Amino acid sequence: MSLIKNIKRELIISRKEKSILIYVGLIINMVCAGIIPFITIILNKEVIDCLENKENINHIIRLVLFLCITGVLCEVVSTIIVRMFKIAFIDIRLKEYNKVNQMYLNVDYKHIEDAKFNDSFKVAQVALYGDNIGFQNILTVFMEILPIILSTIIYIIVVGKFNVLILLSVILSSIIVVFINKKIANYISSKKEKLASVRRKKDYFSNVAYDFSYGKDIRVLSLNDNIKRHYNENANVEFSITKNIAKKRYKLGLLEILLLFLEDACAYFFIIKSFYDGKISIALVSMYISSVTLLSESFRILTDKIGSLIKDSKYVDSYFEFMDNYSNYQTTGKLDSLTDTLEIEFKNVSFKYPNTDKWILKNFNFKINKGEHLAIVGTNGAGKSTIVKLICGLFFPNEGEILINGYNIREFKKSELEKMFSVVYQDINIYAGSVLENVRGEDCQNDNKAIEVIKMVGLEDKIKSLPNGYQTSLLKIIDNDGVELSGGQNQKLAIARALYKDGNMVILDEPTSALDAMAEASIYSDFNKLVKDKTAIYISHRLSSTKFCDKIALFTKEGLKEYGTHDELMKQKGEYYNMFIIQGKYYKEGGKVNEEE
Repeated sequence: MSLIKNIKRELIISRKEKSILIYVGLIINMVCAGIIPFITIILNKEVIDCLENKENINHIIRLVLFLCITGVLCEVVSTIIVRMFKIAFIDIRLKEYNKVNQMYLNVDYKHIEDAKFNDSFKVAQVALYGDNIGFQNILTVFMEILPIILSTIIYIIVVGKFNVLILLSVILSSIIVVFINKKIANYISSKKEKLASVRRKKDYFSNVAYDFSYGKDIRVLSLNDNIKRHYNENANVEFSITKNIAKKRYKLGLLEILLLFLEDACAYFFIIKSFYDGKISIALVSMYISSVTLLSESFRILTDKIGSLIKDSKYVDSYFEFMDNYSNYQTTGKLDSLTDTLEIEFKNVSFKYPNTDKWILKNFNFKINKGEHLAIVGTNGAGKSTIVKLICGLFFPNEGEILINGYNIREFKKSELEKMFSVVYQDINIYAGSVLENVRGEDCQNDNKAIEVIKMVGLEDKIKSLPNGYQTSLLKIIDNDGVELSGGQNQKLAIARALYKDGNMVILDEPTSALDAMAEASIYSDFNKLVKDKTAIYISHRLSSTKFCDKIALFTKEGLKEYGTHDELMKQKGEYYNMFIIQGKYYKEGGKVNEEE
C-alpha cells in the first residue's frame, strides 16, 4: 500500500509539473511497447504456418512487412516517449531536490544541531540523489512496468488457454521471487538510518582531511592518524552493512535460479507432450514456447522491477515523511515586521536546550527599552548568547513569553521576524564570493550602500589594496586566487554586513574576539555611533563596550546578577567593579601590557 501511495503521489506531482499529457504519454507507451514482443510471437507462428501449408510467397512477404512495419512504428513511438520522459523525470527530481533543501533552510534552528535530525535529512536526500534511486527511479520503473504488464496479460491469456498448470507454476515462482525481493528491501530499509549515520560521520572526516582550512591544525597537532582512524572505523561499518546486504542477495538469488529451472521444466514437458499427442502443430509449439519463455521473463522482469520499486519506495517514504513533518518547522503567526525600533521583554522565561535537562534560564524577567544600548557581560555559560538566540527566534522558550513591542514573539511570521534583527554572532562565516557579495548578498542594486558600510567599519584601505578591489573573491574554495582576510578583518566585514541589513535592532554577540581589547573598544564605540537611536545589544567577555552603553547587565550562572549604568555598578563595588578593575590592569593606551600595574 505504501508503494501504491508513493506512485500515486509522484504521478500527481508529475502532472502538476508537466500537465495531464504525462498520463497520455504513459498510456501510448504502454500500448506501443507492450505489443512489440507479441508481434514477434505472431510473426514467427504465422510464417511457420504459411511454410507448413506452402502458402504463396507473396502472401508471406506481405504478412512479414505488415508485422515488421507495425513493430518498427511502435518501437519508434515508444523510444521517443521514453527519452522525453526520462528528461522530464530528471527535471521533476531536481525540483523536488530544491524543495527539500528549501525545507531544510526553514527548519527550526534547534534541529540543525541535532544529529538524529540530520541523519533523517540525509536519508530523505538519498531518495533524490540520482536517476537510478528513489524518487526518479520510481517514475522510470513505473513507466517501464506498464508495457510489461500489458505484455504479461497477453501471455497469460495465451498460456492459460493452453495449460493452466504451466501458468500456475510461473505465477507461483514469481510470487516467491517477489517475497524474496521484499525481504531484501526490508533488510536494506532496516539499515538505512545506520548507513546514513556512518556515512555522515565518514564524510565529515573525509571533508576535514581535504579541507585546506584545517591543514595547519592537522599538521601542527599531528591529527592525521586520529582523523584516519575515525574515518576507517565508519568506513568499515559501512562496508560491513553493504557486505551483509550483498550476501543476502546472493543466497536468495540461488533460490530464484532453482525456481526458474523447475518452472521451465514443467512448461517444456506439457508443450512437448501435447505435440506428440497430436494436439498442437509446430507453429503452435513455437508460439507456446515463446509465450511461456516471455511470460517467465516478463514475470522475472516484473519481480525485479517491483523489488526495485519496493526498495526505492522505502527511501521515498523517508523523503515524504520528512517533507510532511511540519513539527520540524516553527508555527509562525501572521504579524509582519515592525517599522520602529524595538523593545524586548522577557516575562517568566525558562529555557533549556533540546535533549538536555539543564535549565539555562529559569523564571527569567528582563526588559530592554526602545532605543536603549545595552551591554551584556559575564562569565562563560551564563546564558548571554542564549538570550540572543531567543530574541531572534532561533529558539522559543519552554515556559513564559518574549514580547517585542508588546507582541508575543510567536505571533510574527518567521521571515518577518528575521527582518528586524541585524546580528553579528561569535562564529564569523565568510562566504566564497566577492567582498561586496559578502556584505550585500544577492542585492545587486545597492553596491554603493555596501561600499559605504565597508568604509564605516574601517576596511576601505584594505579592500582597495586587494587585486580586484571590492570585486575580489574571498577564500580559495571556489577561486584559486581568492584572498584570505585576517580574523579581525573578517569580523569587521561581518559587522559591515549587519550594518547593511539595517534591522530594527542590532546585536553584536562577541564578534570581536580576534581583536585586542583596545581595538575591540574602538570598534564597539564607532559601531555604537553608527546604530544611532536603534535598540542595540553588545555582548562581550571584556568590558570594552560598557562605558558608552546606556545600561549594563552582568550575568553569572545564577542569572542576572547586576544591572545599571557603568557609574552605578562601579559604585556598588560588586562583581562588575571587580571585573572592570582586573581587566583594566592588563591594558594601557595602545593596548600594551602595563608592567607597572
